[in-house]
Amino acid sequence: MSTNIAETSVTLDDCVFVVDSGRCKRLTYDPVTQISSLATEWAAKANVKQRRGRAGRVREGTCYRLYTQAQHEAMEAEQEPEMLIVPLEQICLSTLALGLGKCSEVLGSALDAPPAQQIDAGV
Repeated sequence: MSTNIAETSVTLDDCVFVVDSGRCKRLTYDPVTQISSLATEWAAKANVKQRRGRAGRVREGTCYRLYTQAQHEAMEAEQEPEMLIVPLEQICLSTLALGLGKCSEVLGSALDAPPAQQIDAGV
């Protein structure tokens, strides 16, 4: 069965078949309530493409998708960057420990910077 684990660099040479549900579990974070939760949601097209690639690394393989073409077309192209959906406390601590500067400046200069409210909550 293909899950988020199938998207990692782990290669099983004997894996010839992949069964993809099209779903994944992702950590989500609500900056207002400051609560994290593990939610099941639709994967992105980039994720299911990676899962498909796990079948047939050393010989011909097959991927069985348990969702429709319409569901596939409705999927986002890529998932939202993880920095935007996780609590930032650990990132702030790492930034300070490495002496990279103020958390708000470092995180604010990221390509996909989290909202200022979320950075403040992390600090």
